[in-house]
Amino acid sequence: KQQWRSNYQRGTMTYEDYGISIPGGKTAGEVYALCPQCSHTRKKSKDRCLGVNMDLQVWHCNHCGWKGSLKEPEPRKVDYVIPEWRNNTALSDKAARFFAERRIGAETLLKLQISESDQFFPQLNGKHPAIEFNYFLNGQLVNVKYRGPQKAFMLHKGAQLLPYNLDSIKDAEDVWIVEGEMDCLALVECGIAAVVSVPNGATLGKINLSYLDEFMPLFDGKRIHLATDNDAPGRNLREQLADRFGRERCDYVTFGSHKDANDCLIMEGGLLTAEYARQFHEFPMEGVYSVLDFMPEVYDLFNNGLQKGDGIGIGKFDELLTFTKGYLTTITGIPSHGKTDFLDQVLIGLMKTAGWKTAFYSPENRPTELHISKLIRKLTGRAFDKHRT
Repeated sequence: KQQWRSNYQRGTMTYEDYGISIPGGKTAGEVYALCPQCSHTRKKSKDRCLGVNMDLQVWHCNHCGWKGSLKEPEPRKVDYVIPEWRNNTALSDKAARFFAERRIGAETLLKLQISESDQFFPQLNGKHPAIEFNYFLNGQLVNVKYRGPQKAFMLHKGAQLLPYNLDSIKDAEDVWIVEGEMDCLALVECGIAAVVSVPNGATLGKINLSYLDEFMPLFDGKRIHLATDNDAPGRNLREQLADRFGRERCDYVTFGSHKDANDCLIMEGGLLTAEYARQFHEFPMEGVYSVLDFMPEVYDLFNNGLQKGDGIGIGKFDELLTFTKGYLTTITGIPSHGKTDFLDQVLIGLMKTAGWKTAFYSPENRPTELHISKLIRKLTGRAFDKHRT
């Protein structure tokens, strides 16, 4: 991590800094590589879906859409809108009941400086009472998320995007990351202080986590516990956060049969919620599998045996050797003793008997029309000469 930051500051980033391994040591042209953002999560984990233009030093993943460049643009200065801090944490009876029903106590509300105001919600086309989740950075208010009726949410327009309760992690060795502010309050209520929430929730698609880049130094050297919701968007957020921070320093938390930390707090109370929050599950190591992962294939092998290969239509030869897709066959021998002709015969045979599709790369068979004539002889079993039949 320190080397990454040093390279970034000097403007000397390499592909390796981004987790991109260029195949074959190529230095020019366009190549395809494994995508460090999504390849390890895909069923086709060996599919090289990341296109890299070595000349322009840019890349784009055809699967997840991740793109970037070694030539970082000059940072753009953004003038954020700073919300006005009124320091009014006295809540109305209605707001107090809202939190009490969710088992969030007054001490937690004061600690996270929850406040209340009237705000105009475009989605509700009107002004309504709103609970204010105040986002602080180094003790200064920099953003506010407003929660209105009917679960209407909005962030303060033009304010800086950052994790909620970020100041809580400065001196912590362990950090919990949750999906929403209510889950953050729930864990604080349970005695877990170093907990932050993402500001923009979770979706099933690509989630914007770029705002984290500015605050990455605050997470250095800390163990990160991902406690997102136990639904499809929440698990998707968990995977993308793990990729962002590095799986080697992350684990994840679930809350039994409950959707999230606040639901668990409501149904089970603080002691059990805290116990769940400290039951850490390791992310599986890439390329390491359990025997159970292969049991469907093992049962198939037991019941049906090895898959029968395809022959090339030569009886005695087919008794000794057949071919199966997905395997590598290497043909070796003394130079100029017919390896290429033999391979051509094998491929023609597999095309005829099994319908295989074949591509030839044979630079020694130049000119190409001569190679084609050889293939025709093997295919027809006749001389390639109009004067001979």
